[in-house]
Order: sequence, then structure tokens, then C-alpha cells
Amino acid sequence: MASSASSPGTLPAGHVSQLHGIRLTTPARTVIDCLRCLGLADGVAMADAAVRAGMTTLDELAGMRRDQRRWPYITQADLGLTLLDPARENWLESTAFVRLWARGIPLPESQVSVFTVNGAFVGRLDALWRARALALEIDGRGKSLGEFDDKPVSGEEAARAVLAEKFREDRVRGTGLTVVRADSAEIEHDIDVVVVRIAEAWEAAQSARFRGHLRSHVSARITPDAPGPPPPTAFPSHLLR
Repeated sequence: MASSASSPGTLPAGHVSQLHGIRLTTPARTVIDCLRCLGLADGVAMADAAVRAGMTTLDELAGMRRDQRRWPYITQADLGLTLLDPARENWLESTAFVRLWARGIPLPESQVSVFTVNGAFVGRLDALWRARALALEIDGRGKSLGEFDDKPVSGEEAARAVLAEKFREDRVRGTGLTVVRADSAEIEHDIDVVVVRIAEAWEAAQSARFRGHLRSHVSARITPDAPGPPPPTAFPSHLLR
């Protein structure tokens, strides 16, 4: 990929690919364009998914960002790149953590495995704030409605899945972790309810209570050449009153 900056909106050869004879922008170009032009949460969700699926790499995104260094809204792309984490499993997690971050919630670790003190596997968490031993689990409402992977299942199968999830959460809580839950409707339409829920749990959680072992999914990150505002590192004080 060329390292020199191109004129805004142009399509240099390194930004174009072909599929079945149709000219397309490369995944890296598409991702950086989305980070520049879409809302922050949507752009990061696109970027997370593209890297997670192997469609592009962090190095390719960093190179494309350099190519677009004088383009409109590139500072928004810079901010999005600092929030990118391909360890997230789906668009809902990406959207949730970015929207929470925008309201002052620090970014958590993604996909952390929990083990007992004896090394037995307990479960994998969507997100964890390790210093507070506080976990966040995010669910689509389809689980409770009997919809899994877009396929309807019987009421009995749905009940078994929900019960199994409850037992798993009980085992996680048994290690001393505090668990907060949120669903897709709250993430999309009522994020401030989730912010308050996390803030209240944050104040009450104590890392000294945790008894077990944690294993993180290490995920590489991009440091843009011209980074935007740094992510917040603490809750706004008014959330903890």
C-alpha cells in the first residue's frame, strides 16, 4: 500500500480490489471510510467485525489511515481506531462498549475466562473491569424469547438455555466477581440505565473478594499517528453519588 497521502475521495490502485469482476474498495479502505463518516459506535463495530473475520489487519488499517491523513473527519477515525478491539464477539458488544465509553465508562477487557482457585473452568465473560472484579454480560433478548442464531426453538429448549445461563452466572458470582447484565434493547435505546447500573455496581464491587484465576484474550490495538481525545479513565463523579 502506498505510504504517501492521496487526495480526499480518490481511489488509488492500492485502495481497490475486485470480486467476480466487480471493482470494490478494499476492506481496509472501507473500514477507515466508515470510521470517518459513520457514528462512532457503528464505525467501531464495522472495524471490529472486519478484523475479527480476517478481512483486514491492524497493519493494513494503520497504513490506510496514513494514506488518508489529510482527509475530512480523519480525527474521528483516529478516535475509532483507539477503541477498536477484535476480541469482541459481535456487533452488540462493540456498540455497547463504545456507547458506554462515550458516557465515561472505561473500556473493559473483552472475553475474559474465569477459573476457580483449583483451575476448573467457570465461564467466559463478555467484559471485565479487573481492578474492580466487575463483569458485564450482554444478551440479545432473543434468548428469553426462544430465538437462537435466528432459528426458533421450543419453549422447553429456551427454558433450558436460560436456566443453564443462570447456573453459569451463579458459578461466576461464586468466585467473588460482581456481575451486571444488560440486554440489546437497553444498549440501543436506554444506555443511561446501563451506565447507572454499572456505576452503582462499581462503587460496591471489591477486587479483594475475587477467589480464582483470570485469563484474558490478548488483543492488539492501533495507536494512530495523530490520536484523537484519549478515552476516559474514570467515571464522572456524579455517577457515584
